[in-house]
Amino acid sequence: MTILTRKKALTDLGLYDRATDEEIKKSYRSLSFRYHPDKKGGDEEKFKTISVAYDFLTSPQKPARPEFAFNSDDFMSQ
Repeated sequence: MTILTRKKALTDLGLYDRATDEEIKKSYRSLSFRYHPDKKGGDEEKFKTISVAYDFLTSPQKPARPEFAFNSDDFMSQ
């Protein structure tokens, strides 16, 4: 289990603290395309990290705390 914070999620997407929703989406699309496991040279672990970070940042139900505990295996099995 890993604790994910907004700052960590933004760092995983290569962004800074004040990134807009548009910048988050643009970065996610670019990185997910680059690291997609079905693509030659893709990286499944990096893709999972990017996907979890994006899900955390765009989730309509923001956690009450500034941190969020998740299990990446549970996320990818949905």
